[in-house]
Amino acid sequence: MSANERRASRFPCHIYDIADAKEAHNSFRGELVKEYGDNVSLKNGKVLHWNYMWDDGSRSLVRCRDCGGLLIKQDSEIHSFTDAPDGFFQDWIPVASEEEADLLNILLINLEMESVPCRHLRGNNRYFFWTKNKEPEPYDPEELIRRIREKYPDAASELLEDYTQRGDKGTAGSAAE
Repeated sequence: MSANERRASRFPCHIYDIADAKEAHNSFRGELVKEYGDNVSLKNGKVLHWNYMWDDGSRSLVRCRDCGGLLIKQDSEIHSFTDAPDGFFQDWIPVASEEEADLLNILLINLEMESVPCRHLRGNNRYFFWTKNKEPEPYDPEELIRRIREKYPDAASELLEDYTQRGDKGTAGSAAE
């Protein structure tokens, strides 16, 4: 079935309609939209939060080449101190728009992103599974901005100023600035 023939997905990306999580992961063909990097920081270098849970990682926004769905991809790695292999964790969180992804990147620390209340794909080394069954609903951008201002009262103006002044919304306060 071609992308044009595929029925409309009830989720932002067609992979969310595939029951088997490993099959969904293996069928995803994405392209990088933007890198959020490993943290959200201010211009002076102060890190507000890390974009991964364990020893190393990063966050990015990817677009499905088949259906155009947007997903935040968060990678985390636990470095092993023995001969055991490192642990790798990935989450693919569906988002409605680049704006929503940028604001969620600013707002949600590592564990908060992994714990979003909607169904998303999670990988634990080579084991893949679906979290929750709740369908994603678009966030209200104004509500996200309000929550950012509450969470980071001293830094919100700088983060949101950078975010709103970019024509493409940029990386919204990431270390890549």
